[in-house]
Amino acid sequence: MFSNKRKLGFFGQSILAMLILAILFIGCGPSYEERKAQSRKTQEEEKRKIEEVERKFNAVYFPPQEIKATSFTYKIQKFFEIHADNTIVFKGYLEDLEASENNVIVEFVCPIGEFYSLTNMAIRFRLTVPENNVGEFLKAKRSDLMLPSLLYFDEPDYFVISKIMNIQRVRKYEFDGSANGEEVEIEAEVSRGLVATGRIIKAISIPKKDEAKP
Repeated sequence: MFSNKRKLGFFGQSILAMLILAILFIGCGPSYEERKAQSRKTQEEEKRKIEEVERKFNAVYFPPQEIKATSFTYKIQKFFEIHADNTIVFKGYLEDLEASENNVIVEFVCPIGEFYSLTNMAIRFRLTVPENNVGEFLKAKRSDLMLPSLLYFDEPDYFVISKIMNIQRVRKYEFDGSANGEEVEIEAEVSRGLVATGRIIKAISIPKKDEAKP
């Protein structure tokens, strides 16, 4: 009985020690004001980079502030209609490379709004690029497909300067096997998807956080 009490007491002391260390660790971290200032600095730096790319390539950035994850498809379509003659720049995650008849299609995911891993609101840009320009994308390290949601916690892979020709809504459906072994389409839309097609003018690699360190 005495032995059990000692063990229980040691366990309780260990938990208490860990709690104290956790409190000390949190207390040693940056204050709310420091975190807010850092966030503001990061946002200003991000804005500066976007404006620099817009100015250099005479491009319009997508998505603008007024387009959010809750925006209607119509509003997004109108943006591309209004800027049909403009060059478009966006930040995108490199999703895939696909051979087509005359060129290669580079597919990017461009999240709309914050918390893409929760909302799944994004546009897929399927842009053509000449075969001899594919090398830079082939060198890119593809993310672990077993943990795809972790990809979107990091910065996108590229600033993509592009000419957009078309944008349309696509519907995604689930499939399930029947008793006969044939796939049957379930008449229920899983999620809304928008696909923009066009061509790449230039892609500028965005350094990752660990790569940015000297």
